[in-house]
Amino acid sequence: IAMLAEYDALPEIGHACGHNLIAMVSVGSALAMKSFADTLGAEIYVFGTPAEETIGTKVQMSNNGFFDDMDVVMMAHPANINADCSDTMAINGYKIAFKGRTAHAAAAPEEGLNALDAMINFFNLVNALRQQTKSDARIHGIITREVS
Repeated sequence: IAMLAEYDALPEIGHACGHNLIAMVSVGSALAMKSFADTLGAEIYVFGTPAEETIGTKVQMSNNGFFDDMDVVMMAHPANINADCSDTMAINGYKIAFKGRTAHAAAAPEEGLNALDAMINFFNLVNALRQQTKSDARIHGIITREVS
């Protein structure tokens, strides 16, 4: 039996939605299960698993065989309801930088690379993709800053 002791925190927010409790609950659960594990011939494992809010280390750990010998893998996530499971959406964040090159608009416009046009077109194309995106997925973009 594996308990996943997630220990991530969100940038600038910290342990926003109870992430400070996840590792504690997993370790506590493992200690509680220890009392009957021997009678069942079971072994209890606690795995540290960072990065729930991004691509997710749990997926990488699973793909690399960490849980292959486990019959049960579980974790608890604090919420305002009790549930044995829930649907969630993973968050994959990407940063894209657009770099241009200045040129004189009248004398040599062909020498310029317009990063603003590229960024706006990219943003609009991603936005247009939303209508073909399945209902269980979300795509959002933000323009964070101008880089000189």
